[in-house]
Amino acid sequence: MPQKNTPIKQIYQKENQISKFCTRILRICIDLSINIRKNLFVNVYNILLFHFFCAIDCFLKYQNYLSKIVLFK
Repeated sequence: MPQKNTPIKQIYQKENQISKFCTRILRICIDLSINIRKNLFVNVYNILLFHFFCAIDCFLKYQNYLSKIVLFK
């Protein structure tokens, strides 16, 4: 949790780390969906839902972090 005296540079570094983390999660989702797609029992709709929920989950975690930064400035 950020402190009141957190330097701006530190905040941006942390923000960059979270952004990279979100990108990594989405890449994992894409890799998994490619593997799932090979399975004929799973349709494209389920794959798209899987991508969507991974992206939403990551976005909400990122927004939660940013709101903490704003609160502790």
